[in-house]
Amino acid sequence: MNKDKIKIVVADESHIGFVDTILSTIETAAKARGTGIAKRSPEYIKKKMEEGKAIIAFVNDEFAGFCYIETW
Repeated sequence: MNKDKIKIVVADESHIGFVDTILSTIETAAKARGTGIAKRSPEYIKKKMEEGKAIIAFVNDEFAGFCYIETW
């Protein structure tokens, strides 16, 4: 049985320290898939967190993923 602790929460100001990791992860994933995901600025990601429009995931308290809502 897998004992990993998975935690997914609404990102907020307390997660701003992960912004550089998030941006690096997005860029690495886009390169690996050969997709043209638009780069985002650190300020943009911070704003999504501050607005409650993002989630962040952890496995055993280590960063595992991030997603935000985009509306037009």
